[in-house]
Formats: sequence, C-alpha cells, structure tokens
Amino acid sequence: MGGANFASAGAGALVDTYEGFVVDLKTQLKQLEQLEKKLRKEMGSEKTKRIIKEGVYLISIGTNDYTKPLLNPALFQSISMEDYVGMVIGNITSVLKGIYEVGGRKFAMIGVGQFGCAPSRRRLTRNGSCSGEANKIAQLHNVALTSILAKLETQLQGFEYTYFDFYTSLSERIQYPSKYGFKEAKSACCGSGPYRANSTCGGQRGVKEYSLCRHPEKYVFFDSGHPSERANRQFAQLMWNGSASVVRPRNLKELFKHEGT
Repeated sequence: MGGANFASAGAGALVDTYEGFVVDLKTQLKQLEQLEKKLRKEMGSEKTKRIIKEGVYLISIGTNDYTKPLLNPALFQSISMEDYVGMVIGNITSVLKGIYEVGGRKFAMIGVGQFGCAPSRRRLTRNGSCSGEANKIAQLHNVALTSILAKLETQLQGFEYTYFDFYTSLSERIQYPSKYGFKEAKSACCGSGPYRANSTCGGQRGVKEYSLCRHPEKYVFFDSGHPSERANRQFAQLMWNGSASVVRPRNLKELFKHEGT
C-alpha cells in the first residue's frame, strides 16, 4: 500500500489561517492535481485513473480555522458564528468537489473535536472549565460538514465517504477517562503553566523550563491541544472498524473494501 501526503501542520480550510506559515487546503488540492499530471506522464492515463479512483482521501481540517478567531471577541460581532462556519465548510466543499474532478471517489473525513476542553482553552476560563463558545462552533462545524457530505453523496455519482465523530469520541475520554484507561484528562502531559497549557514542550517559544509527565499513556492530551499517542491509537481503531455511533455511514475498513462505481 502506498500513498501521498499533502498535509501541512497548522493548516486551515481558509487561505488566511496562519497564512505564510502553512500550505492551505486549496493549495494542497493544486498539489494533488500536479501529482495526477505527473502520474499520467509516467504511468499512462488508465493506470493513473485507477490509482486516483481507488485511493481514499483522508482529510482532517477545520480546528485551526476557529482557534485564532475565538481569541478575537470583536470578530463575532461583525459576522455570526454560523456564517463563519459557512465560509470554512464552503472551502472544504470546494476542495472535495475538486478532488472528485481529479478522479477521487472515496473520502474519509474527521470532524472537529471538543477543542473547548483542551488544556489551551481551559487556561483561558475562570475556573478551568471547558470553553462553551469553542465547543459550540465545533458542533456547528460538524453539523454543517455531515450535511454537506450527505448532499455530495446524492449529487456526485460514485462519491462515497466515512465521517468520524471525533467530537463525541474525544468528549467521552475527557468525561470518563478511567473507562478508556486514562488517569488525567484536563492537564497536558507536556508544557508549562496551569494545566501545562502553555505550548513550551521541548523548550519552545524561548521558554526553557517546562514539565513532562512520566507516563504519557495515562494522559488524554500530550500537549496543550493534541491528544496523546494512546488516545490517537484509540481514535484510529474506531475510524477503522468502529460502529455507526462514531463512524458513519460506513467505517474506514468498509470504505476501503467497497468497489466504487
């Protein structure tokens, strides 16, 4: 099994999300288009068409589009949360259609997680509680994303998808950590400050002093905003062969197996 990776850490669906530091989603689509041309030149049209069609396009994007705006209280006075989410979803939809035009037919989409409960958000609230505003926009995003995926499956012949409900899966581990083998769900394993929520793990951002836990596998979060390796392994397993309660309308294993039209 082979593949190509166009992912860019910190990227968003919107072009101005961390612009200048990341490769945005629409540029990633252009890179796919360039790869398709290169494959056609090297392998011929028929083989390239089959490779592009049989591939599964795994996309996890959106969170970075919301983290920065939420720190700017004035933003949502000039535009509603719903309209802002609409812009993000609009760009994602455009890219999905673009991949379809290149020849892609199978899409694995990951929803936005409950990032309002990440250590980076807890440190901004008075009592270390979850950020309701952040969780609200995550839910709005996921509702809009699942709606557009269902619509695309009816509009585009052969379009198939799997959607991983990352919000629910992460939420369960934050609320009931011991049920999933964790001991700590509020603080990060690595970082500094309250909840180890400052992104200084490894001595980043000019801060030499930071704390690192002894047992990362006991933490839901490794750093201020990212799940630990153990948590990610659990999510990956759910994506692969989980039930319809967290991955739908089919899991990743079924998506790979299915012979598309």
